[in-house]
Amino acid sequence: MSYSRKVYVKAASALERRRSKAEHTQSMHREEAYAKIPELISIDREISSAGAEVIRAIGMGENAQRFIEELSKKNLAAQQRRKDILKENGYPENYLDADYTCKKCRDTGFVSGVMCDCYKELLRDTALAELNELYGSQPAEQNERNTRLLQGLRRRFRNGFAEPSALRRNRTRKDPSLARDSIRGYQKVLRSYIRLGAESYVAS
Repeated sequence: MSYSRKVYVKAASALERRRSKAEHTQSMHREEAYAKIPELISIDREISSAGAEVIRAIGMGENAQRFIEELSKKNLAAQQRRKDILKENGYPENYLDADYTCKKCRDTGFVSGVMCDCYKELLRDTALAELNELYGSQPAEQNERNTRLLQGLRRRFRNGFAEPSALRRNRTRKDPSLARDSIRGYQKVLRSYIRLGAESYVAS
């Protein structure tokens, strides 16, 4: 699927804003909860140190599996203690977690190197918004005409290109201005359609 560089930049910026907002809120929640419940600081340190502890298992040979299992139990128990303490003090059990818009990719746009569905959707929405900006300031009559042409383009890119019926009708009329307006509107929407990534409009 192809989009303009501008669309990719805008979509990436939107993801960054989502991620920054979630992590900023998480930081504020932690600061508040730590001040009220100091015990949470040591619990979170215990949880965060689990990753470093796993490295110790590398040279343990046959004892590595048992060590990792014990570490996992301790980590889960620490997480449960944190949830219980939060609830006892009137907080939601996930109060210290980042509330990402997309839980699957954590608002990074990728999962194991593969583009996340939320990023694909954001790219489509951004491309459509860009297209609307291109002719949204035109007179209502012309804007409506371009919208009809765009809808026709969606169908024609699925089934092979054909001249829009609106253009074909106006081309046969006596008033040449109608034909010129249809041609110009059609050309503009077509160029925009291709530039912003035709596949994003064909996808349903």
